[in-house]
Amino acid sequence: MVRVGYIMSRFPLLSETFVLDEVLEFKRRGCQVTLFPLIREGSGAQHPETLQVQHDLVYSPFISRAILAANWRMLRAAPLRYVRTLVSTFVRVAPSLNFTLGAAGIWLKSVYLAEEARRRGIGHLHAHFCTHPTLAAWIIQRLVGIPYSFTAHGSDLHVDQTMLAEKVRRARFAVMISRYNLEFAVARIGEALRPKLLLIHCGIDNTAFVPVPVPQGDPLRILCIALLRPVKGHASLLRACRLLTERGLAWHLSLIGDGALRGELESLCDRLEISAQVAFLGQQPRPVVHAHLGACQVVALTSVMDRQGRREGIPVSLMEALAMARPVVASRLSGIPELIEHGRTGLLAEPGNPVDIADQLQWISQHPDAARGLARQGRQRVREAFDVRTNAACLIDAITADASSRAPVSSGSTGADR
Repeated sequence: MVRVGYIMSRFPLLSETFVLDEVLEFKRRGCQVTLFPLIREGSGAQHPETLQVQHDLVYSPFISRAILAANWRMLRAAPLRYVRTLVSTFVRVAPSLNFTLGAAGIWLKSVYLAEEARRRGIGHLHAHFCTHPTLAAWIIQRLVGIPYSFTAHGSDLHVDQTMLAEKVRRARFAVMISRYNLEFAVARIGEALRPKLLLIHCGIDNTAFVPVPVPQGDPLRILCIALLRPVKGHASLLRACRLLTERGLAWHLSLIGDGALRGELESLCDRLEISAQVAFLGQQPRPVVHAHLGACQVVALTSVMDRQGRREGIPVSLMEALAMARPVVASRLSGIPELIEHGRTGLLAEPGNPVDIADQLQWISQHPDAARGLARQGRQRVREAFDVRTNAACLIDAITADASSRAPVSSGSTGADR
C-alpha cells in the first residue's frame, strides 16, 4: 500500500480530534503514515492517543541550516523548476495578504519537506485544511511530483478561496466534509471541477463512546464543547441561559474549551448575573470530556457566522455528544443540518437568536423522554454516517485507487511541474 504523508497546520491540537482519529484508523488498517505538521503545537494537555503517533511525526522549524541546505540542493538540481514554482506560488497567492504571508512563511519549509517526503518514500500526500497545508502539498507536487489530495473543513474554505480552483485542479481529488461545502466549492471553482470533489464526512470512533443514562432532575445540566471563538456563538448561548433564569428554569452550564474570548465571556456572565451558574473548564483531554458528556443532560453548540464569513463545518463535538446518546441543541447553519435533523436527531435554533436557543433548551428540560428519543436516533445517525472507520476507509480507497490508476513515471522523471 502507498505510504501516505499527512500535512496539517498544527499538531497535536485538542480541538482537531478528526485528524488524529483518521490517522489512527489509517495505521490500524496497515497504512504507513508520516505526519508533517507545519507548526509544532506547544506542550500542554494532549489526548492520550497522541502517543500512538509520536514516532510518525516530522517536526521542522520555519528556517534552519538543514532547510537552507535543502533549498540550495533543490535550486542547484532543478533551477528552472525551483524558480518557476517560486514565482508561480507568489503570483497565485498575491490577491490575498493572508495567503501571501503564509506562503512567505512556509516556502523554504515546503522545499525541505519535498526533499524529506521523497527521501522517506512518501507516495501520496494528504493535507487537512485547504489553506497553508494544501499550499505546501501543491508546492511539493510541483517540485518533486508527489501527488496530493486535501480535505476542506470550515473556515479554511468559507473565508478566502484564493487559489482554490488551482489546488483542486492539481490535486488527485479533494474531500468536502459536507454537502454544503461541496456545493459551496463548486459555486466558486466551477462545474468542470465537480468530479474531483468527494463527499466524505469527518467521523468519530463510535466504539470509544459508551452511552450512560441521562441524569435526571434539576438543575438542567448543559455542556458546550468548543473553542472560545466568535464563530462558536457562546455569547448567544449565555444570553439564552439568562432567559432560562427569567423563565424560572434552574440550569448549570459547563464550557470546555479555551480561547481569546474567555475574558470577554466571563465579563458577559457578570453583566448577565449568571457567573455562579457557568463553569469555564478550559481545554480538556478526552477522558475528561467523556466524563462531562456522561454527566450532562444536553449538549449545546450555538454557532454563528462571524464578520469574516467563518462558519462551522460539521462539529465533531456534536457527533461525540450523539454517540453518548445526549440530546443536542445546535445552530441551523452550514453543514450542521446534515447531522442534526430538527425534531428527529436533535434540535436546531436560528444562529445568534437567544430566544430560539432558550426555547429549544427549555423543551429538552420539559420533555426528557422525548429528548432521550432524539438522542437515540442521533446516535444511530452518527453510527451510520459519521464513523471514522467507515469514512477513513473511503479516503484510503480513494488514495489506493488513484495510486493504482497512475501510469508508472518514466526513469529520470519526477512527474513534477505538470
